[in-house]
Amino acid sequence: MAPITLAKSERDKKSKLIFNFATRIAERVASETAQNASFIKSDLQDHIKLLPIVVPTARFKDFETQGTDLWNLSTRLSRSDNAPNKTVLCLLRVFAFSLLDSAHKKGGKTSANCVRLLKVAFKAAKACLGCGEVEQGVKVLERATEYLDELCGEDVYLSGEEGKVRDRLEGEYYVLRTTLAYKQSKLDVAEHMYTKIGPRLSTYDAHSAEDLADALYEIGKDLFSKKQYELAVRWLERSYDALGEQDLGDLSDNASELRLCVMQLLAKSMFSLKTKEGIERARHFLSLMDVDFADKMVVGLLKLELLNIEEKPSAEEYFTVLERMFRTIPLTRPNFKTIMHHLHKLRKLDTNLACKALDDLLSMRLYSEDKPEWIERAAMMRIWMTTSSPEMRDDVQQSLLDVLDNVHANTRVRFSAAATYAAQTLLWKQIEKAYELKEYEVVQAWCRLSDHDVFAKCGELNRAKILRKSMLCSLARQDIPSAREAYSKMSESQQNSPQTQYLAYKIGVRSGDAEFAAQSLDLVCKHSGKDATLLYACVLESQQCGDKRQAIAALQKVLEKYDFNAPRGVDLPALLRCTARFLKAEIKNKEPPSEEVMESLCKVFEASAEHAARQKRTLANKEEKVFNSAELNWFSRNSYNIALEFCGVIEPMHLFRMCRSCIQMIELLQAQAAEDEADGLRIRYILCEMLAICAAVVLARSEDNIEDSMQHYLAVRFHSKSLRSLIETHLAIPSIGPATKKDLISKHFESVKYDLEAVLRLSRWDDMEPLFNECFRYEDPNYWDTIADLAFVLNEEVAKAGVGTKYQEQILKFIQRIINTAWKATKNAQNLAKWIRCLFQIAVESSNEIIALYCIDQATMFAKKWKEIAGKGKGKEGNGESNVFPATELEWLAATAFNRAVEFYCVEDDGNCRIWAEKAMMLAGEGSDGGALGRLLQERYKGLMFGKD
Repeated sequence: MAPITLAKSERDKKSKLIFNFATRIAERVASETAQNASFIKSDLQDHIKLLPIVVPTARFKDFETQGTDLWNLSTRLSRSDNAPNKTVLCLLRVFAFSLLDSAHKKGGKTSANCVRLLKVAFKAAKACLGCGEVEQGVKVLERATEYLDELCGEDVYLSGEEGKVRDRLEGEYYVLRTTLAYKQSKLDVAEHMYTKIGPRLSTYDAHSAEDLADALYEIGKDLFSKKQYELAVRWLERSYDALGEQDLGDLSDNASELRLCVMQLLAKSMFSLKTKEGIERARHFLSLMDVDFADKMVVGLLKLELLNIEEKPSAEEYFTVLERMFRTIPLTRPNFKTIMHHLHKLRKLDTNLACKALDDLLSMRLYSEDKPEWIERAAMMRIWMTTSSPEMRDDVQQSLLDVLDNVHANTRVRFSAAATYAAQTLLWKQIEKAYELKEYEVVQAWCRLSDHDVFAKCGELNRAKILRKSMLCSLARQDIPSAREAYSKMSESQQNSPQTQYLAYKIGVRSGDAEFAAQSLDLVCKHSGKDATLLYACVLESQQCGDKRQAIAALQKVLEKYDFNAPRGVDLPALLRCTARFLKAEIKNKEPPSEEVMESLCKVFEASAEHAARQKRTLANKEEKVFNSAELNWFSRNSYNIALEFCGVIEPMHLFRMCRSCIQMIELLQAQAAEDEADGLRIRYILCEMLAICAAVVLARSEDNIEDSMQHYLAVRFHSKSLRSLIETHLAIPSIGPATKKDLISKHFESVKYDLEAVLRLSRWDDMEPLFNECFRYEDPNYWDTIADLAFVLNEEVAKAGVGTKYQEQILKFIQRIINTAWKATKNAQNLAKWIRCLFQIAVESSNEIIALYCIDQATMFAKKWKEIAGKGKGKEGNGESNVFPATELEWLAATAFNRAVEFYCVEDDGNCRIWAEKAMMLAGEGSDGGALGRLLQERYKGLMFGKD
């Protein structure tokens, strides 16, 4: 008895354990969370493994009650909004069934209990199928087999209604066994189980038939997804037959939808076989579907799929099917995406039909729907289809414009920024393509489309880009009003952009609107950065239009913008040369040249000289230099020619600046010039220096501002020194001609004269003596008169300045030297007499007795010499005038000297009195009056009583 008692004790403990777990699990499942779901699942699986068991008689009722309660709990929880984990509910159903099964495992298997437990088992098995717990489902059905055998035993008799229930349960059992076998990948077992169903199919009621058809459809659907099309056809046909055995009136509302799904998948499986027979059978099913489900979207989609598998699908049929679908289908998001997908396919067959279909979709359905996003997408597809078609109709732009007009008129839709960008990108490709072909009217048609009101969110930059392209086309067609109209449509900020202003400049130049062109050029210059491309384009435009003034203005803007430099990649000498040529042509036939043009020319040549000099300082490699010998020679020659040609009519400052630029270029050229070129350069150098000196003198004399005048005189001094050095070098050449030599000496004297004037104005008294010496470097009496006159002016200024006798003595000695030198070189008595008189007067006023007496001696000597020459018949010069000491000058000197002697007499200075009186009488004796003045002075002299009161 011990083993039996022990086994009973174990069963009691086991049943108690399971029951206690069953009483606690309800609360745990009801309060399930994501964290404890796995624990509940594990506990349920562990306890299900212990079941079924033989329940003690005392606990039979407890297991029955607890199993029922848990089953009802699972039902309630499955219908709750906060349903627990699906797998947990499934296991709870299996556990509840196992409790009920254990309660009825021994005894109590009445027909009613069998039916009840079978129903519970089938629901639990279905739950297992739904959440993938196949093993649990198999276990449940294995236990259900015992109850089915009990119910279907040979000795069991059931009434008619009860028999139907039994048959239905039996059919449901085999359906579940078939499905579970398929889930276990046991297709042969599934086939075997279906053979159990086939003979009973006609006896199935509508509900069972629907369940069977649904199960078979799921198998077929799974096989179709695995591309096992033959097997899918077999199982789907079985599903279709299961429904076909029933009267349509007896089926539920869902059965019609199931039948449509079965027929659709069956047709797809058949034409997926890609056999002629399969396609024909698919067409047959499709015709059946078209009768019963003509308005269903799946029917239309199947027709389209059948068309797609044809070698040459009919675009017209495709279009017809789509049109029918537009009218009937509910417009949901998935359906809309499907329609758009098939419109893409229709486009591959016929773009025009696809465009028409899209137009119909918009007008028939989308305008009436409150779905701006769909309208935008459809319109975008229409644009894409139109622009991507290789063969577009002639009226393509107009048709697309009509579509956009309708979109705007019917919905007031504005494309989103992203859609606008995409649409304008597509349209821009057409614009560029037509522009390359120079189809300007076509381009403008595309531009009008791109600027449509539906693209209001395109942004200022994109709109300006389109309008600029339209302006370009208008300009190419010489349609200036259209170009101005496009310009006026832009925002102010985009009108002021460099690209737009360049086009505006073209409008101004081509229409002759100089003011508009000038304004545009200013803005182009203002907004140009390191890139001068647009400014150069303005130059080219004005050249092509023959407007030299605008070309000059544009070139000047380039130079001013970059501070008379050149942007990267631009040949600066070429730029400056081009500008100089334009400016030179502008002044060629004008008297006098425009000051504005001359100012610009000066700036160009000054910039050339400055950059060439800077290049010499910074670049050692001659190959790297942009200002080579040829460039330097061009600029020096042209600046020289302009200065020489217009020196008499242009402003002195412009002349000075042109000469200075030429001088700088020549200095750079001299460093690399050959010997045979050096002489020519030096002559040009000398002439430029001379012109610069003359211009600087004029500026200094005319300048009211003292400081500026001093600066000009400093320039005179600088260039004078340079000129004399050049002349000295050139005169050293043995082969120099007489005419050239004479001209150079003349320029030397002129420079000294201007230099002395500068010394005078600058009060640089210490610099006078070296310049006095320069006057005697080359003997040429033709210029000494002006130098002597200047010396007298210097003396006067020195006296006024009160800087001491040192500088005055230098001047007097200088004048005396002029007189001595002139006497040897010239016989012009008039000038010599005048200089002696002036020097004598200065000496007397400054109490310089020595020079004063020397002047009397000189006058006496000159008068005597000329008198002797006249006596020999050589006193007539070429002009017929007598070359003798002028009588008036001689008489004045003699009388003044004698008066000086009388002054000494009055102050009792007998020594000086005698000296002055004797020299006066000697001078008077050489007069041309026959000695009358001399005798008079002698009589006066005799009357002086020396040594007495």
